[in-house]
Amino acid sequence: MVKFKRFYLFLTVFPILVSCDDDNDCCTIIEAGIEFVANIDGEDYFSTIDRDGIAIFNFNGETYELVNGPDRDSSKGYSIIPPDASNGNGYIVFVGLNIEHIESDNTSLTRIAWTPNDIDNVKAIFDRSNNNLIVIEVQIEGETVWTVSEGGLVVLNK
Repeated sequence: MVKFKRFYLFLTVFPILVSCDDDNDCCTIIEAGIEFVANIDGEDYFSTIDRDGIAIFNFNGETYELVNGPDRDSSKGYSIIPPDASNGNGYIVFVGLNIEHIESDNTSLTRIAWTPNDIDNVKAIFDRSNNNLIVIEVQIEGETVWTVSEGGLVVLNK
């Protein structure tokens, strides 16, 4: 019985001792998404397009690859939040930015095809300090449209 107790104690304590080392934090905070609303002539742009036809592409260093991962929270790289009359917003589209290929300058590129003829090129700038991966700035076609200090939704005027 004593050997069993020692073995049981070993099994419960050993994983705790080796699960995290002192040099590294065992957890990574990842915040790499952005929410979009869009207007066209004062109307909700996303109510006028085929929302199921939106396509997200991540740049892998050479080419853009279509996001299609059944193991993701949003298999196509985006999710749609329906209109909420209480806040006055129309559809909100949440897009997961590219974290698969981040350049040495802490940037990544994502291409959003809202429709086959309406495509936005998005550059995300990340903070990778303290074991984090947090988007701190978003640029569309070279123009800054969102920063972490301002927060909020990205409003696109189509």
